[in-house]
Amino acid sequence: MIELTKENIIESIRQIESIIHKIERIDKNKLKQPQLTLTERRLAALKISLQLLNTELEGIQ
Repeated sequence: MIELTKENIIESIRQIESIIHKIERIDKNKLKQPQLTLTERRLAALKISLQLLNTELEGIQ
């Protein structure tokens, strides 16, 4: 298991923000319904994980 250091959390936040940005730029009109549903669920999960990491970071600082 990866140690939850301040540096690891900050890097994880940066990576997740990058992934979220890339997903949000996808032209969702080109996706079929199953792909759209999966993309929306993944985006929601990433946003939740980002909130949790930010909360954890606040506890460390």
